[in-house]
Amino acid sequence: MNTQVTNYIQKAPPGHREILEQLREIIHSTLKEVDEEYKWSRPVFSKGGREFAYIRDASKHVAIGFYDATSLNDPQGFLEGSGKTMKHMKIRKVEDLNKEIVVSWLKQLF
Repeated sequence: MNTQVTNYIQKAPPGHREILEQLREIIHSTLKEVDEEYKWSRPVFSKGGREFAYIRDASKHVAIGFYDATSLNDPQGFLEGSGKTMKHMKIRKVEDLNKEIVVSWLKQLF
């Protein structure tokens, strides 16, 4: 675990902190040999040298973003973003975190 990522999560407000911690845990428990770095003012996750996701604390939500979201199956329309390949999902409360869909997306990437 990267200490800069840990510090970023610990500085988040209550509520957001729990979401960030859970997302970090989901990523590491779903995919093995994941590296995490603090880049571009946010935690970034990579596997085999390929960056695939980030988590970010915003004023009203937490986001988990994917760098190559074009291949992700999202029939519920949770993913947002106008970029060609990058998309993100906003999570406002820990109860809104859909762990199953995040795990599904991570598995689709690898």
